[in-house]
Amino acid sequence: MISPLYHSRPERWPQVSLRGLFVLVAVLGVFLAWFGAQLKWVHERHQFRRTHASIPMNPLPPAFAPQVLRILGEAGIATIYTERLNENEIADAKRLFSEADIVAADPWRNLQSQAGKRSPP
Repeated sequence: MISPLYHSRPERWPQVSLRGLFVLVAVLGVFLAWFGAQLKWVHERHQFRRTHASIPMNPLPPAFAPQVLRILGEAGIATIYTERLNENEIADAKRLFSEADIVAADPWRNLQSQAGKRSPP
């Protein structure tokens, strides 16, 4: 009799011990927990940008977000101006945007005051 070319199931299934299965599940769980924390960080960065849309955040010169966030497609912020933020919001900005310089001034007000002080011709 000729053996068929297609086998509906393997002749021998791979054997995994219970200990090996527990190790595999534990490693997978640690990885997924770490990945979930990174996604939460990205979500919090986006939420901070939405709630503080009036705060000037300068992406230039190019600043690089931490490596893990770059893999997830997150862009870096070079400077955050904090004149309109309270102390808790400044602490959140430092925690969420570790690559950014936190500057306690408002660049728009400086530009407006310079524009208003034009010397007469």
